[in-house]
Amino acid sequence: MRTNDLVVGEADTLRLSPEERRIDVALLSEKVYRKLRDAINSGIFKPHGHLVQNDLAAKLGVSRTPVREALFRLSHEGLVRSVGGRGFVVEDVTWHDVEEVYVVRRALELQAVALLPEDYPVQDLQTLRRLNETLARPDIDPAEYYELNRLFHRAVIEPANNDLLKRMLDEVWELPVSHRIFRGYTLSGAGVSRMISEHQAILAAAEANDRALLAHLVDRHLMEAQHETITWLRER
Repeated sequence: MRTNDLVVGEADTLRLSPEERRIDVALLSEKVYRKLRDAINSGIFKPHGHLVQNDLAAKLGVSRTPVREALFRLSHEGLVRSVGGRGFVVEDVTWHDVEEVYVVRRALELQAVALLPEDYPVQDLQTLRRLNETLARPDIDPAEYYELNRLFHRAVIEPANNDLLKRMLDEVWELPVSHRIFRGYTLSGAGVSRMISEHQAILAAAEANDRALLAHLVDRHLMEAQHETITWLRER
C-alpha cells in the first residue's frame, strides 16, 4: 500500500535519527536535503509523485523550515518542481538528461585516457582488478553498484597527470541525475553483467598498455550505457 507516494514501511528509512536531529539548523537543513535527495535517487519517491512539506516534516521528525529549504534546493537541481500551493512534484529523468551526462563524461574520460602514462602503473591495475571482481560477486548489495562503478572509472584515469580534469569528472559523478541515470541502467536487464564484461575488456587493454584499444573500449562502454538507459526510459 502507498501513502502520499511513499511505500508503507519506508517511512522508517526516511526518518532522521535522534543523533541526526541534534545538530544546528544549517547542518539539519543539509541532512534533510541529503535524505530527500537520496530518497529520490533510490526510487523511494517515484517520478511525478507529490511531496508535501508538512507530511515530509512529520516523517523526518523536523520542522517545516529545513524541509522547505531542502525542497527549494532540490528544485534548483532539477529533481523536483514547485506546483504552487500543492507542494512539489518529483521530476522524471529524460533522455536529454542522459545525453547531457554522457556527452560530458565521454569528453572528459577520453581526454583523461589520452593523458595516461605509456606504462600503466601496476598498483592501478590491481585496483581495477579488485573493483571489478567485487562487482561480479553474487552476494554484492545492489546499492553498492554505483559506488563500485564510480571507483572503477576513477581508477582507470587515476594515472592521468591532470588533477583538474579528474575533479571535474568527480563532480559529474556526484550530480543527483547521475545517480538516477545509473539506477535506470542497472534496472535495464543485462546492464550489470554487461558492465562487468566491458570493465574486464577495459582492464585487459590497460594491462596490455594498448592506449588506442583502451580509448575505444571506454568510449564504446559509455555509448552502450547511454543507449541502454535511454531504451529503458522509453520502454518502462
